[in-house]
Amino acid sequence: QPPLTDLLDLLPSGVVGYWPLDGDGSDVSANSLDTVVHDADWTPGFLGLAFISEGLSVLFVANGGALLSLETITISAWVNPSSLNVALDVGIIVNKESSFEIGLRRTSGALQGAYSPCWRWFGTAPVPAHSWTHVASSIDGLLQHNYVNGEFVEHASCVGEIIANGNPFKIGARGFLTFHSSHFIGSIDEVAIFDRHLGDNDIQAVHSSTALAASKSSGRSQAGIRSQTIDSSDDEEPLIVRQGAGSSTYKLFLSAQPSETVHIYGILPAGSVATIFSL
Repeated sequence: QPPLTDLLDLLPSGVVGYWPLDGDGSDVSANSLDTVVHDADWTPGFLGLAFISEGLSVLFVANGGALLSLETITISAWVNPSSLNVALDVGIIVNKESSFEIGLRRTSGALQGAYSPCWRWFGTAPVPAHSWTHVASSIDGLLQHNYVNGEFVEHASCVGEIIANGNPFKIGARGFLTFHSSHFIGSIDEVAIFDRHLGDNDIQAVHSSTALAASKSSGRSQAGIRSQTIDSSDDEEPLIVRQGAGSSTYKLFLSAQPSETVHIYGILPAGSVATIFSL
């Protein structure tokens, strides 16, 4: 696995916390918002290990104080639900009760978020079970934005700033200090909180940076990460890849390196054979 400091250097500005979930609840950002582990297990993840819950586990920070008292926010994570049949309405990925939360809707798997200026669930874009998906959600004072695999999918009105409180920050469930509910079922990895709304390009950078780090990790080959190296090009558009005639089209992104080599990276379905047809 690449050094986490290298990965953090690739992320957009505004990181409040970054939890790689590599066998513990440590926050590797400068803020050290380490989580308390409650009944947690660990499993091979998107990058390194991941937190896995079968419906009882949770990680939480008792009180992040001013660091988690944010006016605007972006929440990012990689998730691999093993079941969408959660106990309550939404399986929680991240929560700070009455301030912000994101999760997957029971049965449909729709990515949904709720924020204190508009404390209601919003989101319709489905996230599949049994595969890794990058999810992100943010508010900017006017709108809530949802993203799946680095791509903007939808927004809705959410006017105002997040209301600060002393409730714990949680990964994998919601609730107060000693009560946990709405548990996520499956694996959660590479959780990040930013203190601002990230635009579309920044969300894509978060997705692509973690995907690139995963592609360099030997444990990622089974999860569908593909990479190769070509001569550098000044073409700034994504490389377009198609898997089979008439089937889905995927984007791979170009990352210029000091050696003037361009690394092509992205996420394709496991076992796929892709053919480059446009650059």
